[in-house]
Amino acid sequence: MTPFMELLVVLSCLIVQAIAVPRRLARQSRPNWPVQTFQSTSFKPPLLQVTQSNATLADGLVVYTPSSSSSSKNGESASAMIMTDSGELVWNSPIGLSTNLVVQTLFDNPVLQYWTGTVDALGHGYGKVLILDNTYTAIYDICPDLNVIGTNGSRPICGIDGHDSVITDQGTIVVTTTNVTTADLTSVGGPTDGWVFDSLFYEIDIKTGAILLEWSALKAGIPINETHEPLSGTGNNQSNAFDWFHMNSLQPYGDKYFLNSRHLSQSYFLDSKGSIEWTIDGYGKTGNFSVPPDALFKWEHHARIQNVTNETAILHYFNNNNAAPIDNGTTPTTGLILQLNFKNHSASVVQKLSVPDDPIFTPAEGSLTLLSNGNRFMGYGTIPIMREYGPQGDLRLQLQYGIVTPTPSAFSYRAFKQVWHATPAANPVCVVKEGTVYMSWNGATDVTEWAVYGGSANETSALRQLGSVARSGFETAFNLTGGVGYVSIAAYNGSEWLRNSTVISVL
Repeated sequence: MTPFMELLVVLSCLIVQAIAVPRRLARQSRPNWPVQTFQSTSFKPPLLQVTQSNATLADGLVVYTPSSSSSSKNGESASAMIMTDSGELVWNSPIGLSTNLVVQTLFDNPVLQYWTGTVDALGHGYGKVLILDNTYTAIYDICPDLNVIGTNGSRPICGIDGHDSVITDQGTIVVTTTNVTTADLTSVGGPTDGWVFDSLFYEIDIKTGAILLEWSALKAGIPINETHEPLSGTGNNQSNAFDWFHMNSLQPYGDKYFLNSRHLSQSYFLDSKGSIEWTIDGYGKTGNFSVPPDALFKWEHHARIQNVTNETAILHYFNNNNAAPIDNGTTPTTGLILQLNFKNHSASVVQKLSVPDDPIFTPAEGSLTLLSNGNRFMGYGTIPIMREYGPQGDLRLQLQYGIVTPTPSAFSYRAFKQVWHATPAANPVCVVKEGTVYMSWNGATDVTEWAVYGGSANETSALRQLGSVARSGFETAFNLTGGVGYVSIAAYNGSEWLRNSTVISVL
């Protein structure tokens, strides 16, 4: 089973969160991971187990796509989510398979982007990228026909896969996908006319949909026999293609590109036309840089490059070090930050992030982000844990959203901590149950207070203010005091009015 299969095939319902604070930074196992429930919505996010030191955390919200196995009994459903780092739900997307929820910038405005789609029997996803503005209105629905073929021999209507999609400063987006095609597999013990997943990426103009660049691992001439993925009976037919390359990271950098192959444990820096300028090999056996033992990486995710000069560059990886059943549970997963030296063609370690007394072994998925205050945020992929480290590598925050042992019950392909402000296009909602008004506004980030109105007639002009209440998490409650047939609510940010709900009947 390929790593992305573990993300998608297992996926059938989603875990979301709430909040509990244990006494120490440690992973906990529970027979059934609890979820939050609300009166004003059907969302069921998982209860976040939050453990925090007294050290400074970065500003921002937790942005991720948690999912649970089909054996869950709590009624969770797959979706994209935003939460606070104390466990409060902020936004829940429509139900559906999703990955790569992330805040990006498009035409100088912050946007929210995520992939959603379907998956074939082998776990390779095909779908589209949605770009939402700060009202959660979909302003672009990127669904290109990329002329790729799946294992069933058909062309998907929307050809993007869920591994990576990044908006550029030029108003384009780079996306990954796979194409099932033929290749000579004799170098790895397979047939001459074998079948493989060719990893591709495209750069697409967001406004026009025009394809500006196509890149293929096969056409780039990367040797198939450099893969560390075993053939294991695959490659004999179209329905069981060999996933030799497995592109899981793609990043535009200026007019160039940085991409990663998990199954080769190699990263490539490409020029503007897609030609390879240099390669770094995580095993240290090939490529353009000498890699010392402490800088080696394998089965890695979320490769990123920054601070490139003529002399040096910084790379960072979610360094899985594990890939079930290969290397499974042998070496702890780390956040790995490297410096490349272009003069002597060497790599050296800047920092490794882990907790020696509480190691995590992540066989698939995961992410590492360097935050603006110097902290680092890691989502541990198929292990339902997120961690925030300080600049010196001290653990400052741990968020757990599922059972870890003996079998992880939840996962999120990536997880981020990002600043996001939004006022939804949809109105806030309220319901009344047993004399209590419950109110919420899915996606609103800046509500501080609610005003509650009531009266005897179903008209806004007939309502009077009954009181106000400070916002308390995703859903806030207000007790009614009789003689009211209809109510509505209004959201405020301090003294600034934001929006009213519709008027509803108390009965």
